[in-house]
Amino acid sequence: MDAGRHRREDREGEDRLMPAAKPQRYSYPKAKPTPGKMCVDCVVEAQGAPIPASKARPAPFPGPRCATHHREVLRSRRISRKVKHVETTYNLSAEQYDALYRFQGGRCALCRRATGASKRLAVDHDHACCIGPKSCGKCVRGLVCSTCNDVLAHFRDSPAAFFRGAAYLDQWPSRRLAAGEHLWWSDGV
Repeated sequence: MDAGRHRREDREGEDRLMPAAKPQRYSYPKAKPTPGKMCVDCVVEAQGAPIPASKARPAPFPGPRCATHHREVLRSRRISRKVKHVETTYNLSAEQYDALYRFQGGRCALCRRATGASKRLAVDHDHACCIGPKSCGKCVRGLVCSTCNDVLAHFRDSPAAFFRGAAYLDQWPSRRLAAGEHLWWSDGV
């Protein structure tokens, strides 16, 4: 018999090979409230005043914490990890990052669209300055969104590539071809 199949008789009594039932996806158990435990952050917010049982929220997460305060703790940890990464990798303190962010008007230095509200702006630095995974901090150029960071990487930080891109947008190759020109680029590359 084929693996993953089983025999089944249909209504007329015929024996047919039927596909095996799909396995159920594993579902993770939801966090259950711990009896008698209250969220430590909810107690702090209540400033030590007794919380009535009807207002007490279950505290199933470590701490013990309710779901709302658990999410807040995870968010603050994620932000502190990003700040530490910027400090150790680019030698740029949180105050310096914020000052640079404010200096750029709270937007990406290139496209001026991204604000970093949903995803923090990436630190752009000169790769020719420091060899290795860490930066000296003096070669930080600015803050850019992930799309512009990818463009910089694709152009390999070449100003000439950006000038060619600007010329391309001003003088379309199709229009120059229609005008009778043979080569649309001037450097022969």
